[in-house]
Amino acid sequence: MASRNFALLAVALPVLLIAGGIARSEYAVHNRPTFRFAVEGYDPRDLLRGRYLQYRVKLDRQPALDACDESVGESCCLCVTRGAPSAGATVAPARCETARASCDAALDAHVYDEPQRQYISELAAPKLEQRFRDAAAANRAFVVVSIDAAGEPHVQHLELFGEALK
Repeated sequence: MASRNFALLAVALPVLLIAGGIARSEYAVHNRPTFRFAVEGYDPRDLLRGRYLQYRVKLDRQPALDACDESVGESCCLCVTRGAPSAGATVAPARCETARASCDAALDAHVYDEPQRQYISELAAPKLEQRFRDAAAANRAFVVVSIDAAGEPHVQHLELFGEALK
């Protein structure tokens, strides 16, 4: 009887710990402040890896808050400030210390240098690609991200014409 209880505990404990870790991570991701950034279309086809909506984040850059020079070892960030509900967030170059202390969030200065992408199903691809192109052309395509304390963005969803694409 004791060995059966021990075996049950040995199986249940790791499962409970993993489930708890997942629940904690999901709670953290969905309870961080979110920011909307405008996006523009990018080639949506990748024949070797499946169908993706590929996009570039259009950062609304404001004047620098303070001088930051990576060549001398300073860590440079983007100071993120929420915009109006119909517009995206704004960013301003700054030293990371300044951005963390005085901004809504701080992002690594080079986080959105490369195109981003979101996988979509093969069946929905043609319709979503066209909707994405239309929304981007009308400046109504956004990516909604939460930003953690370390400055890492976590994509919540794409937003086309005010509707979440999850």
